[in-house]
Amino acid sequence: MGSYPLTSGRRFESCLRNQVNPAFGGIFCFIFEIMFTVYVLYSPSHNKIYIGFTSNIEQRMLSHNQLTTKGYTVKFRPWILIHTEVFETKSEAMKREKELKSANGRKFIWSLIENKAI
Repeated sequence: MGSYPLTSGRRFESCLRNQVNPAFGGIFCFIFEIMFTVYVLYSPSHNKIYIGFTSNIEQRMLSHNQLTTKGYTVKFRPWILIHTEVFETKSEAMKREKELKSANGRKFIWSLIENKAI
């Protein structure tokens, strides 16, 4: 049983030996990709934005809106997802997150909000 990164650190292969029924076929391999999503949340009731990145956007949205009991996003619920960008590597996502958190990035986000009339 093992996992190891291939190429850019985003693709993993996990191989398991069939222990239940060896006659069924020996080794099974599963390949899956991990992508990283930079996302922007907006709280219309408080007129606030939140910028982050994750490898599981569905779980992260659930966390921001329901599961988390402390932190910044708890104070300004509910959050709506207004923008996403997907990257192959964590470092690319972190770089873009930092760009969006800059003054120019925040101008871009607020223009999205104004143009979408949220």
